[in-house]
Amino acid sequence: EVKLGNPLTFPMCGFSCDEWTRAFLDSGLYLPLEKLGPDHESWGMEDKGGGDLRVLNPGKQHRAYAVAGSFGHYLLENYGIDRIKRFHRLSFEKERPWEAAFGLGPGELEKKWIEALKSNPKIKPENVSLLTDLVQRAPDTARDEARKLSGKQP
Repeated sequence: EVKLGNPLTFPMCGFSCDEWTRAFLDSGLYLPLEKLGPDHESWGMEDKGGGDLRVLNPGKQHRAYAVAGSFGHYLLENYGIDRIKRFHRLSFEKERPWEAAFGLGPGELEKKWIEALKSNPKIKPENVSLLTDLVQRAPDTARDEARKLSGKQP
């Protein structure tokens, strides 16, 4: 949606997933990838059946989607679309085939990604500071507050 001109879409809400993830790291609210599973509950939601998904924990939902978006972008930029497709194909044969697709296990990939986030020149420190403040004050409404503020950024 960002490429189509809507930077306010969830989970970015006016800022990059990388900036959000840095804010979650800085605020102590980072959600490790190992905590994200195929179930909706680990993403802050509940499946009521029949396509009825309910958000139980908006802050956790936002953290999960922003972290997953940032990590997915890292994999795409650093390993390419062919490896992403390979991972997808292999996932039908075995659960989470990280090493077969990327040559590293999930913990190693996560560590490299976080290191890259900490040195990413595209991440604006002033945005991370603003987002860190928002999530520390009210993690469940930070995304809504960020949408309001994003139009006022330089």
